[in-house]
Amino acid sequence: MKKIHHSRNVFTAAIAGLLLLGTNARSEDVVKYHAKPVGSKVTIDGTSNVHDWKVEGTLIGGFLEVPSNVVLDSSQAALAGAPDGKLKAKVMVNISIASLNNVHKYEGMDNAMQEAMHAQDFPSIKYQVTEMTLKQPHAAATPFQFDTKGELSISGVTNVISMPVSIETIEKGKLKITASGIPVKMTDFKIKPPVKMGLFITDPAVKISFEWVVGVSAKPADAK
Repeated sequence: MKKIHHSRNVFTAAIAGLLLLGTNARSEDVVKYHAKPVGSKVTIDGTSNVHDWKVEGTLIGGFLEVPSNVVLDSSQAALAGAPDGKLKAKVMVNISIASLNNVHKYEGMDNAMQEAMHAQDFPSIKYQVTEMTLKQPHAAATPFQFDTKGELSISGVTNVISMPVSIETIEKGKLKITASGIPVKMTDFKIKPPVKMGLFITDPAVKISFEWVVGVSAKPADAK
């Protein structure tokens, strides 16, 4: 009986060791860049029948995850690990609506925006990338240019959008991801453009721009 018991212990230990090795191997299969607390900015530009308006925020959470054989080094002429230009990346972005403030300090605009976007029930704008393709050719020492497709969720409504983005290495293990002037219609997300006293009427078309800094580090508390 002792021999059988000993054999079972050895077998159990061997299986546990293999599982641990498998877990470690999987964790090393990807490189994860987490949102950094400094250097990011998101801007939403819009217009109305009275004047243009703009809101800005600096709180962008989330992460970029790529296979471990991918080297996102924009100083190089090629994207290592993605010879066909198709980048198998996992990207999750979330932007706190409460962190967005109107630049011109128009009275009541922040509250009106949060109410129109149902921020109490859906406090974040979320974006998840589903496709990411490098534009060729890429010149060394210039940002990588990507065509992306993904799912944008605002106010509980999700739509598929296309978005050109650039990725630039700003230091070892740290990237800046940029997009500019992405057109979005509030009405596509069932958001009723704010109207104030029947005089200030917001156009449903807006443009979203952002600079998002991510880096290889321990997962921050606010990352999702």
